Amino acid sequence: MHPLFLHYPIHTPSKQVAEHPYPTYTDNEYHYFIIPVTFSEEEAWEKYFIAKHFHEYDVANVLCPIQNVHNQFITSIGKETFMLYYARESELHQMSIGKQLAIFHRIGQLFPYKVESINNYGNWKELWIQKVDQYEQLFKTYYQHKPTPPFMRELVDYFPYIIGISENAIQYMNLVMKERNYNEFDQPVLAYARLSNQLQEPYIWTHRLIYDHPARDIAEYLRPMLCEQDGINHPTIQAFLKDYLSICQPSPFSWKMVFARLLFPIHLYDAMDECVRLNYSDTPLGKIEEMQIHYEKNLQTFFYQIGIDISKESVIQLDWLMN
Repeated sequence: MHPLFLHYPIHTPSKQVAEHPYPTYTDNEYHYFIIPVTFSEEEAWEKYFIAKHFHEYDVANVLCPIQNVHNQFITSIGKETFMLYYARESELHQMSIGKQLAIFHRIGQLFPYKVESINNYGNWKELWIQKVDQYEQLFKTYYQHKPTPPFMRELVDYFPYIIGISENAIQYMNLVMKERNYNEFDQPVLAYARLSNQLQEPYIWTHRLIYDHPARDIAEYLRPMLCEQDGINHPTIQAFLKDYLSICQPSPFSWKMVFARLLFPIHLYDAMDECVRLNYSDTPLGKIEEMQIHYEKNLQTFFYQIGIDISKESVIQLDWLMN
């Protein structure tokens, strides 16, 4: 038995079913998750209300915090602090990826309280500026380090391109924020910090959710496929969009938000992070450049592929991208 259970007024589940990513136990009805935390009790309450909101709509696979015997969510054991969460399987997980995400967004839009600690809604431009500044400083530090790491010598000519399209995305976001063609879809939702394969997992980790525009999740789901030649034409993406759009109807503003987020090259920053983390002796720059060629070609036809008439919706075309 994990010692954390001694601090909670529940019947201790006897069966451990997983160790990673977190120690997980079950009593055959619920699963219990022991998760280390670094946030405050106020933030824990916020996560509790978020989880309870989804549970009220039968999305029971969202992890919900449990209060300990002192009526607190955060429990200290030695120098570490933990929270105990519970959840059970949900029918939502049995649906297609597109329908799962659409229903998750719909329910998230109905959340009745103001979200503070995880609110990124309307803050993309500022966060992107911070990221550019951070990486410019990091690049400068690595480049000035002697001897210069091999991967940095290879990236030196490519880095200005990454910064250039980052700044272009920031400028594009400035223009998008002047858009007034909204609809009810543009309300904030509970979203994933970076959506990848989370919708294929049986449980939704509440502590990894943020409060943001639904375009965030759409863009991050599309991003990896835009690095491939098929792009939005890939059957997986076509199925995702068909199922998502059967429930949610993004506004023209939302699609411009999706495009702006795709324009910001998060995937290239990820590739640089991988180079730094592994200290590559040979940077896979050729692969990165090939990936970006596909990516730019898919961005060129993005609005056409999703059925947006650029002449009617005042879509701003980027000369450098179209050429």
